[in-house]
Amino acid sequence: ARVHDDVWNMKYLKSFKWSHLTEANAYQRKVKESRVREAMMAAKKEDKFFLDKLDMKHKNERKMKKKLRKTEK
Repeated sequence: ARVHDDVWNMKYLKSFKWSHLTEANAYQRKVKESRVREAMMAAKKEDKFFLDKLDMKHKNERKMKKKLRKTEK
């Protein structure tokens, strides 16, 4: 029968409790969620850094254009 192997396993794993399996699954799920959250935070930080640098570049370009206009007059 299909269940025979399952019952056999339960006989010889006396110290095994169902809660051990569910705890392990819950722990693995939390670890995975944590890794995903950390990756998202790193991506946000990288994106913000890039946008800040781009904004600084545009500001500097505007300053230089303004300076050039002043010197031409």
